[in-house]
Amino acid sequence: MNSRKIDQLPKHIAIILDGNGRWAKQRNLPRSEGHRQGGKNLKKLIDVILELEIPYISLYTFSTENWKRPKSEIQSLWKLLQEFFTKYLEECKQKQICIKVSGDISKLPKASQEILNKAVQETKKK
Repeated sequence: MNSRKIDQLPKHIAIILDGNGRWAKQRNLPRSEGHRQGGKNLKKLIDVILELEIPYISLYTFSTENWKRPKSEIQSLWKLLQEFFTKYLEECKQKQICIKVSGDISKLPKASQEILNKAVQETKKK
């Protein structure tokens, strides 16, 4: 990519993660499979954003409205969060991705809080 086009890229991209359940329903798959596929797509998207050297990415991942979902779906989301950071935390550190959390995570399951806090601590800029 030439330098003029690079200069035109944004410095910050915000992404609202939405529609994974609908994607799964259209394919007669469980909603949890839609969320899993969304996580895979997010990983690919983050890699592209990093290649483009866009320095900031914000992800809106779970609103207070999401607590109204079925309990089993919410539990699968927390499980995916834990799987994601278990699998990719080292890669995040290698790529110098700094994880920050905004919002209240106190209502999340203890294991989800712990892995988020670990990701924040281990990717903190020194």
